[in-house]
Amino acid sequence: RRAVELLEALTAEDEDALVRGGVSPARVQLLLASIYDDDAELADLAASHYEDALSRLPRDAYACNNLGVIALRGGDGEEALRWLTRALESDPRHETSYLNIARLLYVTGTPRHMVAVLEAIDHAGLDARCLANLSFALIEVAREDAHQGLATKGHQLKNLLGVIGSRLRSLARKQSDESQSAALGRLADKVTALYDEWAVYLRTMREEPTRHDSFSVNELVSDAARLAGGRVALRLGERLPELYGMREQLTEALVNLIRNGQEAQRDLGSAAPPLRVTTMVNASETAVQIIVEDRGPGIPPADLRRIFAPGYTTKRDGSGLGLAIAERVVRSHDGQLQIDSAPGSGTRVRISLPVGLESEVQHKRRRLPLLSVVRSAAAVEYVVEDEELSR
Repeated sequence: RRAVELLEALTAEDEDALVRGGVSPARVQLLLASIYDDDAELADLAASHYEDALSRLPRDAYACNNLGVIALRGGDGEEALRWLTRALESDPRHETSYLNIARLLYVTGTPRHMVAVLEAIDHAGLDARCLANLSFALIEVAREDAHQGLATKGHQLKNLLGVIGSRLRSLARKQSDESQSAALGRLADKVTALYDEWAVYLRTMREEPTRHDSFSVNELVSDAARLAGGRVALRLGERLPELYGMREQLTEALVNLIRNGQEAQRDLGSAAPPLRVTTMVNASETAVQIIVEDRGPGIPPADLRRIFAPGYTTKRDGSGLGLAIAERVVRSHDGQLQIDSAPGSGTRVRISLPVGLESEVQHKRRRLPLLSVVRSAAAVEYVVEDEELSR
């Protein structure tokens, strides 16, 4: 409430005086709109401030995107499409607008809607890259929907695995034959391991907000190496920028990758070198890289094409979830996971995680004085969720 009072007071000030003081009137309107936008009952007020900001910053993609979301919440698909297309016209790389258009088409779309989108893109003079970006956004939305369906069934499977593991251990304790008891115990251990890995995979699917923190990439890697166990050689870069994200999930992903590498070297026995994990920043200093290298047998090209598919594994006792978990976690941080491998040459897994301004602003916004935020922060972006469209 205090922030709203201060921002409303700023809107009543002389604009020239605000500019001389280093405060952007348009940014004041955007920040105020983003606060009102948190309350569905204040949508009209939020829209008014967004439009006021656009009168000063007519090419602000954030405001256009959020006006599109407000229109979608009100059930006006055509108005939403107009604002979202304007957002792309202002910034053809604005990923959130592609996702919102894709979700509109995926949830409520018909061939008529698709034609309208294509005509709007063509009328705005956007090129083929925009169509490619929209296609990828549609794939992403469909994939997320499939993951959510899998998550629903997955929780049932997880509970079943827990019951099976408990029953196996109970049977093992009741066996008088030691060999049978040991065999049941080993089977229970495998079921428990699968339960734990499946639980991690399901956590990467959940929609509820997850805690984000700012943290050192070197500390992240060191923690993962300790949790994975075994011999790991760390080569940690100096003065690396901090990451902002879900530390727990990234740690779990790294533990999976380290254990995969260690298992790949298992046949080398005592001759196996320590698994090597390296941290560095890329040449443009826009991303931190984590590289996990093993000297195992390598991966055939045919397997590389399917390696991230959940359940796909070449191991006799593998669950096929480790790489799927890692890839999904990295992608949720707007990062990339690449694997370079060939038979007889070992495997190199490279994770690239962005350290861009957007994440930095999201973190710092909570602690900066209000006027500092007004000078630098854009409006909060919103991505439309299924339940919003179904209202």
